[in-house]
Amino acid sequence: MKLVLDMHISPVVAVELRSIGYDVFQLRERGLQKLSDEGIIELAVHENRVVVTFDLDFTAHLARSNASLPSLVQFRNDDARTVMIIALLKTILVQYEAELKAGSIIIIDADRVRTRRLPIFGPKLI
Repeated sequence: MKLVLDMHISPVVAVELRSIGYDVFQLRERGLQKLSDEGIIELAVHENRVVVTFDLDFTAHLARSNASLPSLVQFRNDDARTVMIIALLKTILVQYEAELKAGSIIIIDADRVRTRRLPIFGPKLI
């Protein structure tokens, strides 16, 4: 699985995930720290990557676009420690691999994980 980590995710997470076989980078590693949310989404679609973020705006962007990709892992928990993010991602990426490959949003709250298939609104009817 290929991932792109948003700016609020430590580059240490990318290093750890690469060590166990994931194709992953954090935006700063490619000099893309100023890339807009829309730009990150375009990059993820072009490179077939899952976006990993704390930014709540990504869900709105995906809803407005009615797109079925890219998949998104969105943290909404209060524990942003790097070690916690690594542990959660190691579990989520395995447990929800099929959903992420198919196009989904995985939301990680403090006490639960929610999934939502993309597109959020479904096909438009004429």
